[in-house]
Amino acid sequence: MNTLLAVAATTTVRATLAIATAFVALGITVLSVLLANLAPIAALFASLLGFGTLVSAFAIARSGPRPQHSYR
Repeated sequence: MNTLLAVAATTTVRATLAIATAFVALGITVLSVLLANLAPIAALFASLLGFGTLVSAFAIARSGPRPQHSYR
């Protein structure tokens, strides 16, 4: 049971960090869009980074500890 709680806590921490990273990436996207006249390539890169980070954040958040089945 302790192992299950540790895995759940680790998954929660990973999901929280991933979501925080997604918000940072989206902040970079907003700044890049504001400066789009100076750096259109940076804006494109930041928006792709933000989208990819959001997708991975939700994937990590949805992947929790799996139930252990016994097939004996």
